[in-house]
Amino acid sequence: MVLIFYSTGLGYEAVRQLASRGAKVYMAARSKSKATEAIRNPRQSHPSLPPEMIKWLPLDLEDLSSIVEAAR
Repeated sequence: MVLIFYSTGLGYEAVRQLASRGAKVYMAARSKSKATEAIRNPRQSHPSLPPEMIKWLPLDLEDLSSIVEAAR
């Protein structure tokens, strides 16, 4: 399991590369809509990626309860 804080650029490319090499990647983000969009892009460039390889992990670093829940 690999946890990546992403938005664009290096983090996004790391997610794409890791998932294409078989790593299960959790994309931590506050916004489900932005995470869904970011997850869709690597799957389009690598259609053979199984859906479970890249998952959204709800996480808001300004909310302690969100941090605790993400850690579980």
